Amino acid sequence: MIIDFIKTPKVKNLQLNWLHKDSKISFYKNLPALILPEARININRDQMVIDFKEASLARLAIGEGKLNISPIFNRMAKASLKLRGQSDLQDALKFLNHKDLNLISKYRIGTNGVGKIFFESNFTWPIKPAIKRDEFLWNVNANGNELVLSSLPLNLRATESKIKISASNQSFKLLSEGKLNNIETKFKIDKLQNTNPSVKINLIESRELAKYISNITGQKIDGSASGLIEINDLDFSNFISKVVIDLDNTRINLPQINFSKELGIKGLVKGDFIFESGLLTKISNFQGEVGKASFDGKLELKNSFFKEAKFNYISLPGSLISRLHIVKDENKRLILEIDSEKINFDNYITYFSDNIQDANELNVLFKINSEKFLLPGGIVSSGEINGNYGSENGLESILKGTVYLGQEIAINDANISTKLIKKQIVFSGTGLINEIPISINSEDKNVFIISGDNAGKILRGLKITDLVEGGSIVISVKLDEQNSGNYSALIDVSKFNVVNAPILVRLISTLSLTGLLNLLEEQGIYFAKGVAEIDNFDNKFNIRSIEAIGEAMAITLDGWVDKKNDFLQIYGTMAPATLLNKLLEPVPVLSELLTGGDKAGIVLTEFRLDGNISKPSISFRPLSSAPGLLRDVFNIFRSDKE
Repeated sequence: MIIDFIKTPKVKNLQLNWLHKDSKISFYKNLPALILPEARININRDQMVIDFKEASLARLAIGEGKLNISPIFNRMAKASLKLRGQSDLQDALKFLNHKDLNLISKYRIGTNGVGKIFFESNFTWPIKPAIKRDEFLWNVNANGNELVLSSLPLNLRATESKIKISASNQSFKLLSEGKLNNIETKFKIDKLQNTNPSVKINLIESRELAKYISNITGQKIDGSASGLIEINDLDFSNFISKVVIDLDNTRINLPQINFSKELGIKGLVKGDFIFESGLLTKISNFQGEVGKASFDGKLELKNSFFKEAKFNYISLPGSLISRLHIVKDENKRLILEIDSEKINFDNYITYFSDNIQDANELNVLFKINSEKFLLPGGIVSSGEINGNYGSENGLESILKGTVYLGQEIAINDANISTKLIKKQIVFSGTGLINEIPISINSEDKNVFIISGDNAGKILRGLKITDLVEGGSIVISVKLDEQNSGNYSALIDVSKFNVVNAPILVRLISTLSLTGLLNLLEEQGIYFAKGVAEIDNFDNKFNIRSIEAIGEAMAITLDGWVDKKNDFLQIYGTMAPATLLNKLLEPVPVLSELLTGGDKAGIVLTEFRLDGNISKPSISFRPLSSAPGLLRDVFNIFRSDKE
């Protein structure tokens, strides 16, 4: 030490050095003191430097550190403390959460953690009795591998993570790479002074994410998914979380709407998740394009439960919806309204009826308008469906509109009620076919019954034939589930006339049956009964069998008519039996001949039609006499059918 006494006494030079044991340093408010088992102290005229190793701060293990105070012997002196060491993550979090630092709890980061971290820190403060908060400057850098952070914002938990924390008076940054709620992620929290933190979560492509989405949606999703979550102004109460989920490498199966997406097909869903008072209340800009499905709408929640959904666009296989509004009322009943260009209920209703136990908690009131409904059994309709579903009464609905059987056949002014009974769709109602009132009832899944009192106009309206006039009719129709234009039918007609039948005119003329020809040309041939089994597939009309009997004649037919190629091939048998029987009743011998009384019969005619529908070629030949003709007319064996 050198002292100058000539002028004002002052220290001209100072150099002190010693080893100090069992000391401690208190440096800010009530922060724990730094415990130094051993320290090397150096003092000169400018500064004091304390070097130490193996110290402790609370439960933090300090590997080495240095305290520097300068300029010494000056009221402007400041202290600078550097620490380096490692510690258990939980101890470090507790220190950072000390009330005089309050570094992590305000960011909703808890103190529960597992693993070892390495840290470096710097603290700077003025040497004076009362230190203001903004005068105590610090920065901390910490990192570690295979760490567990049990309490992060938004109910997140980090495991198997590589974590870096960089914090100071001015900013805070946390980086995490590992698993977040068991999903591979890169997680980042950034905060600048006087601003709310921003959060960015990169969801690394993984099977765990796809499984998580599958669990929360209740849908079957396999494969791997990825995504991104961004929050730019997080105040932990009111904020917006932007979410994007990539589903390209997932396989999705939704049997209730007959939807599936294979691996590699585009799949993207995004939305703005709006939190109020810490709870998710809305999802706006909710959009998606997943395979052949797409949508655009928004959702509202109340106390984290569904409240309301509004979509202005939904496209699904077989469906194009322009408006969907569903809201839950105070009685927890869902009220559904849909406007659509087309909507496919076929697979949904079939799936719903087969899995009705899954819907026992549902209570839905619905009103659905569509230009085109696709219904079970291949039925197509348009108009409005009103109804409800409840756990007590099941499904009940009423369709008002038009029912289409193929492209050319329509049941107008339809009013059809439907019920789901024991997993079976049952319906009944009324409508108009070719302006004739009819009733319609279901018999089986794809089978329904049409009946009415003007068989001729009904058959014309159904595009089956123009040759029938009058009569009553019952038709059992079975539709092709894939194409309602394809169907098979059993037709039962009573008390009708056959009119305007050019082919029949040619046939009767060729056979010189003058009486029948006069009937046909004047008022038509009357039949008491007619039964037909027909199929219509791809515009080819297959006649399995037609049998008709009346006072004037009996006839059987089978074959096919190809409307597309204007070609037909029909086999038939005709007998002008009943009229002759009546005419000859006064003559016992002939009467017995017709009725089979003497084991004889009358001559039948077998014919065949080939060629163009409008003008086919006709070939025929009489058959041998057959006893009991009138009893067995529909069971005649035709030798040349082949």
